[in-house]
Amino acid sequence: IDINKVLSHIFIENCYNSDNFLENLTSSLPELVQNRNVGLVIVDSIAGIVRSEYDTSNKENMIIRSNILFRISKQLKWLADTFNLAIVVVNQVSQSISKQFQSRIKPSLGLAWSHCINARIMLSRNDLITRIEQSDESFDNFTNRSKFVRYLSLEFSPYRSSSGCYFEISSSDLKGINT
Repeated sequence: IDINKVLSHIFIENCYNSDNFLENLTSSLPELVQNRNVGLVIVDSIAGIVRSEYDTSNKENMIIRSNILFRISKQLKWLADTFNLAIVVVNQVSQSISKQFQSRIKPSLGLAWSHCINARIMLSRNDLITRIEQSDESFDNFTNRSKFVRYLSLEFSPYRSSSGCYFEISSSDLKGINT
């Protein structure tokens, strides 16, 4: 793979507020998609923009923020349909712990955004413990080994049932792991 050729097909646009982001979605991006044969758009991250602009402790700000998220969603869906694009929006998550000490993952964009998505895919890093056979004459000839792997799960989709897989990334490849 020629890395320079790959990099020449990646376009990055920095947006500093929601107005700037919407402007790019309505003018710059459609033009780029038409002229450069774009097939995939990755947005990272809407949460960073709207979190810095709108204090969610204020009810009026929550309404404005929700309306902006709906406008962004509408434009992204229009782009996907009009230009036959795959669009991936990265949404950060935070972990909250209930009074019963149960851990729960909470998407940063909240309830309004959850009504806008077509599918939810969760990507996480896990500590996978595997048993490997030892070559010496130890007690049980097995030892536990821990390594970090990634887990990709389809959390929600109108087309497929939930599923997932473990995989690892090395300097030379990406490969699935049987567990």
